[in-house]
Amino acid sequence: MTRVGTQTLSGANMVDLLVVLQSHSRSNNQKQITRYMCDDKSEISYRCIKSLVNSLNNVDKEKPNEVNIKLAVLDDHSDDHFLNRLTNILKECKFNYELVHLDTYGIMPSILACYEYGNKHGKDLVYFAQDDYLYYETCIFEMVDAYFRFSEKSKLPVCIYPFDDPYRYGIPPERQPMVTVHLGIKRHWRTAFGTASCFMVDYPTLVKNFDLFEAMGKHKVDSVMEDETINRLFHDRGCLLFTPIPSCALHAQADTEKDPYLDWKELWDQFAENETKKYDYLFNTNKKLILNVGAGTTSVHKQTEYFKINDYKELKLDVAECNPDIISDITTLENVPNDSVDAIWACHVVEHVYYHKLPDVFKNMLRVIKPDGFAVIRVPDIGSIAHMIEDDLFTPVYDTNVGPICPIDILYSSRVLVERFGEPMCHRTGFTEKSMTGILKSLNIDALVAKMNGEIVAILYKSQNSPSVVNDPNFKW
Repeated sequence: MTRVGTQTLSGANMVDLLVVLQSHSRSNNQKQITRYMCDDKSEISYRCIKSLVNSLNNVDKEKPNEVNIKLAVLDDHSDDHFLNRLTNILKECKFNYELVHLDTYGIMPSILACYEYGNKHGKDLVYFAQDDYLYYETCIFEMVDAYFRFSEKSKLPVCIYPFDDPYRYGIPPERQPMVTVHLGIKRHWRTAFGTASCFMVDYPTLVKNFDLFEAMGKHKVDSVMEDETINRLFHDRGCLLFTPIPSCALHAQADTEKDPYLDWKELWDQFAENETKKYDYLFNTNKKLILNVGAGTTSVHKQTEYFKINDYKELKLDVAECNPDIISDITTLENVPNDSVDAIWACHVVEHVYYHKLPDVFKNMLRVIKPDGFAVIRVPDIGSIAHMIEDDLFTPVYDTNVGPICPIDILYSSRVLVERFGEPMCHRTGFTEKSMTGILKSLNIDALVAKMNGEIVAILYKSQNSPSVVNDPNFKW
């Protein structure tokens, strides 16, 4: 084994770490997938690179003066706006960096350029990074520590991949090799046999096996490109690969590569450009937008076919516990820009607001919908059960997935849900057709109000040009 740097991370000599990052903002290189974090590639690149720089800066905090870092960003023709944002990120680096503008186009030529740069400029450790990995702060430090920890233990060349890829667990049992689990400084690490192009390798191993890296960079994009090239390091050439449990970096790819044990949204929000722009990327789309207010865990597409058939992109808004797209108070919608959504869906939500707050709710709904937009509000009709209250509050009216709903539940909210989730589930006001019409009229809001199947349904219009969803046969109440 050819050792690099020092025997351990705390040795006497400085360890050189070269990070070679491939970046591209203009499009999703893999058009067949929908990325689960965001469908704006530029925003993914920005936040992921910002998280990488944060993790690299953290290395000096964990082990000052022990790792000499250089970051080389090889950019594949990103747009000027993104490059300006990238420049601002790089200004935060506490280490040397270089921005290289590539002449070639495309993901595989970019990957090859990164490998060639590492082969030419590496010294001790080389980490090939891509701009769609989101990093926890301690990730890079843990990777370097794991390299020295496991190379010393095994006496073999070691590679480190920071993502515990769920996709790699789908190998048929008869093809799965033996896996061992080891202790790292902050988490467990397991031996693995498959990586993406984004992994850490020591420089002597890179040089010795550069034919595999070159073959990867020249391979066509398909499902076997890693297995036929760089993964041969672990199958044919005696190198070990380790991945963390759980991940210390997350891959912003399809749902099949979402780490099920980590909250990606919390980490994602941490690297927004600033607080006021945290959710801007959500509104950057060519699709119509439906804002599901107080969504909980239920998609609007499961409640009506209208928005699905008409290809609306859904944004869920709720309190933090529901892990929505947007965290906001429904009375203020403070994180939703003016004139930004085409429609609002608020199903059994408004009755959870105190009566004196209703003007704020309705006015802010009108504020955020576009000039030709509309809002659909569904609330219980307490008038429909008025005749039942005198006789019995506990006679079931209809069934739901949480059990039968009785008049007392329509008045005060489902007893099951209040017991399960507490006070936020309580009803704070009630509606009849007449009261809903009166409230909206007093606010000079154009609306259609009707009684339907034990509910009051109100459709708020910003202008008379708004589409009449009521007459659309696909709109099911």
